[in-house]
Amino acid sequence: MNTLFLFDVDGTLTIPRNKIKPDIIDFLILLSSQPNITLGIISGSDYEKIKEQLGENILNLFDYICTENGLVSYYKNRIIHSNSIIKEIGDFKYNLLINDIFLLMSKINLPIKRGNFIELRTGMINISPIGRSCTQQERDDFYQLDLQYQYRKKLVDNLKINHPYLEFGIGGQISIDIYPIGWNKTYCLNIIDYNKYNIYFIGDRMEVGGNDYELSKCDKIIPIHVLNPNDMVSKIKHLLNYL
Repeated sequence: MNTLFLFDVDGTLTIPRNKIKPDIIDFLILLSSQPNITLGIISGSDYEKIKEQLGENILNLFDYICTENGLVSYYKNRIIHSNSIIKEIGDFKYNLLINDIFLLMSKINLPIKRGNFIELRTGMINISPIGRSCTQQERDDFYQLDLQYQYRKKLVDNLKINHPYLEFGIGGQISIDIYPIGWNKTYCLNIIDYNKYNIYFIGDRMEVGGNDYELSKCDKIIPIHVLNPNDMVSKIKHLLNYL
């Protein structure tokens, strides 16, 4: 049976929201050239953000590109699936959610806040207490504060009270993905023929509440937890010795 390596992006192929490094590109080119190995991506980000980080030429190495948890998916550069969160939950529930998000985030006291706190994507909503317009240094500083004070976890815990029909995934350094129940990263298995491959899922947020957790626990895949892109390379090289 063929092997599919299914990669998260932020924290796995790249440092969160950074561009992919040349040595990681070289490794992916080498990996994609191996017989009976197929590459894929599963990310909460939309296509444009992934392209910005990896580059269009690198994306051509991946047969499957499952963006927004697979809600918008591509196979060999052709879109094969799209689903909409607005159509799923309706504007009434969406408006209630947005109002609650603004109310709760207004109560989070941070040293700084920037812009773009809520981003509506096709299949999900992405929110950030500091705002996605922050600089890389501001992003790093928020992440350290979040580890200490659990801003995102507390925000999720509060949102769950009024919106039990939604799931929340904490990912990257600054944001939370919000989507209907079942629309987590396991959704990509509606797109990928898991009977055709041994699927290895490589991600960095496999802890409870992390946006890689549900897929890492799925019995249809083999999870590989990594700490960063260099750790990813090391663990896959080790695995290749046994395949």
